[in-house]
Amino acid sequence: MYELLNKFPELKKISIRCLYLTLRNRMHYSNKRICKKAVHYFKRSNYHQRVFTCCLLGNLFMNKKRIISIDEAGFQISKSHNYSWGKTNEKIIQATNCERQNYSLLAAISEYGVEGFLIKKGGINRYDFVYFMKELVCVLDNFHRNFYEDFWFFFDNCSCHRSKHSLEKLKQLKINVLFNAVYASELNPIELFFNSLKTKVFTGYLQNR
Repeated sequence: MYELLNKFPELKKISIRCLYLTLRNRMHYSNKRICKKAVHYFKRSNYHQRVFTCCLLGNLFMNKKRIISIDEAGFQISKSHNYSWGKTNEKIIQATNCERQNYSLLAAISEYGVEGFLIKKGGINRYDFVYFMKELVCVLDNFHRNFYEDFWFFFDNCSCHRSKHSLEKLKQLKINVLFNAVYASELNPIELFFNSLKTKVFTGYLQNR
């Protein structure tokens, strides 16, 4: 409609209702809701980072290095239930305080399973991240002979991972660190783990077991 008005300025003298009737009755047009479809594309500034990360991960797998993916996920746990049994045509009313408990899960996984995790009420900050890394490195170093050569830690670009305090502590640990490309969460396998875990938590599969 606006393209026609810009292309033919003389149409501005005609009322909008007249234009709508003409489009509907004579041209068989109708005013419809636009279905928006998300289009995923790679930015040029991010393309080279993705390629470099993929090549580096492939090289590590070919050399039989053990990659440990580390990330955080938040969970909102509510004790109330959405469904229950009751008589037909009668509502079930439950008094609740509408309070939800927020928990954060900091986990480390590899191709062999879960290497370690930390559950905390609230959010994960840089000090929690550094504490988790120290404990994880200590445990893995005791069980693996060539830990500092064969293990790589894969992080995203979260602020608690990229902070000055965290980078200094990671450097003191003398571990191999690899950061993911920006906006490339699909390259981090722990995202699939969190997706499956959240589905089970929200459907009540884990709460009943």
